[in-house]
Amino acid sequence: MKIIYLGLLALPLLAAVQSDKSYTIEGQVNRAINAPAKAFLYYGGKYIDSAAVHNGRFTLRGQVDKPGRAFILLSRRGSSRETEGMGILHADVRTAFYLEPGTTTLTSSDSLKYARVVGGPLTTKLQQLDQAEHPIVAGYKQYDTEYKRATAEQRSSVEFKQARAARRAALNRQRTAIDSAFIMNNPASFVSLDAVDMMSNTKADTATVRYLLAHLTPALRNSPEGQQVATKLADYRRPIISLGSKAPSFTLNTPTGKSVSLADYRGRYVLIDFWASWCGPCRKENPNVLRAYKAYKGKNFDVVSVSIDAADNRSNWLKAVREDKLPWAQVIDNARAGNVAKLYQVESIPQNFLLDPTGNIVAKNLLGEELQRVLAEKLK
Repeated sequence: MKIIYLGLLALPLLAAVQSDKSYTIEGQVNRAINAPAKAFLYYGGKYIDSAAVHNGRFTLRGQVDKPGRAFILLSRRGSSRETEGMGILHADVRTAFYLEPGTTTLTSSDSLKYARVVGGPLTTKLQQLDQAEHPIVAGYKQYDTEYKRATAEQRSSVEFKQARAARRAALNRQRTAIDSAFIMNNPASFVSLDAVDMMSNTKADTATVRYLLAHLTPALRNSPEGQQVATKLADYRRPIISLGSKAPSFTLNTPTGKSVSLADYRGRYVLIDFWASWCGPCRKENPNVLRAYKAYKGKNFDVVSVSIDAADNRSNWLKAVREDKLPWAQVIDNARAGNVAKLYQVESIPQNFLLDPTGNIVAKNLLGEELQRVLAEKLK
């Protein structure tokens, strides 16, 4: 199961004073690609520009106040909707570069996804980090492939689960070591601050992350973005949301404005499911949650879906609810609504929590068949 980390497509933690904020992005892909094809630039959580493609070429120009990670979608149909829901997993998208002042070129004889990128100093540093991480990324892909090839019987065995847990832990340790070395060698780079933030999102060894943050230059540590990372690390000192603990209470609104309180579900098993309309793995998991809901809704079980879509993404959230045919309570959570995801220490999605009738957390992160298995056990 793929996971989307919440900071991945948001504006990365970078701030820089630039005398010239102008950027230019030049793209060259397959020369047979023409109208209605368009290239769309995604930055800061939304599409900010687009350009027509002629003979495989496109140009994007603009101003950027704060350099940050970005991606470009090449749509042969001329629609940015190709990245909605599951589409992001299959679209012709090029990531791994920074939107920064100067010129960035993307060159490929075929699709944009495999384009060679030449950009500014931040993009160059990012490429150095990506190159160092390449063996680990390959290891994660092999890890996923091994699971897909395993039989249902193998997947259910204790030995298989233990071996996978050990393999995942080893890959995580190796990645932490690689990222740590990069950060220590590049303490003044905004890419290092971004890497520290990513490590804090995945809740790697927090002592290591604090050490790495402290190793950055004072300018980076004391920037608003550096302070955000420090605040996040301080939040991790709070009691961990663990099995057996009381679930934090909350009240959020449905699309019609009706208040939904966790207290309303006392006396029932309830699955609190965190997701977003733009999260491909979440959309892929929704049919599984729907299957569980239909099987157990008459057996003292219910679901509350908590979307982390931004307030200005309301229409896409409602569209996803309709498309995925989700009949249970739908509420939205963001900074304006109260940050329930932060209360539950949610750093990646999809993520869920199963509560018993007394409001205690009895299971979490139930994805795929594991959700069906646990519900069958709890709701005999």
